[in-house]
Order: sequence, then structure tokens, then C-alpha cells
Amino acid sequence: MADTKFVDRQKILKFIGSVPFSAEDKQKWQAALEENEVDEELLNDLHNKLMEIPQEKFSGGWMKLKYSMDLKKFIDEWRLHNASRQFKHGH
Repeated sequence: MADTKFVDRQKILKFIGSVPFSAEDKQKWQAALEENEVDEELLNDLHNKLMEIPQEKFSGGWMKLKYSMDLKKFIDEWRLHNASRQFKHGH
């Protein structure tokens, strides 16, 4: 399981680095990921901040949609992993 958490963290860090978030937000999230694993609060914060970024900040008209879809995939993966972990502990 530790490997999965590591991969999730690395995917999120790469995502944060590629999206035109503010430097302050990037630093805050990177510090949070050094201390903790990926959680729903962080993913929701990423989503909210992504939606606030003006379209002009992206290199192409479709990039915001691409990042939004990538983030949704991460959220779905995190929820599935979390649900399966709870299911295993319940039985």
C-alpha cells in the first residue's frame, strides 16, 4: 500500500507543477504533501483553485478542460482506493 500512496503523491505533485496555480498555493500544497498523504480536502482545494484560474492563463483553450479531467481521475482513484481500504478493514 505504501507504494500506491507514493505514486498518488507523486502524480499530484506533478499535476500541481504543471497547472498555472499561484506560487503560494503550489508551495502550500507541496508542503502539505511532504507532511501528509493525499486526502479529500487537498483534492477539493485543488479543484476549487483550478476552476478559479482564468482561461487565459492556460496555453491552449482545451488545457483547462484537460487538467480538470486529470484531476477528476485522481479524485476517482483516491475515492476508489479509500473505499477498497475501508472495505478490507470491515471484513
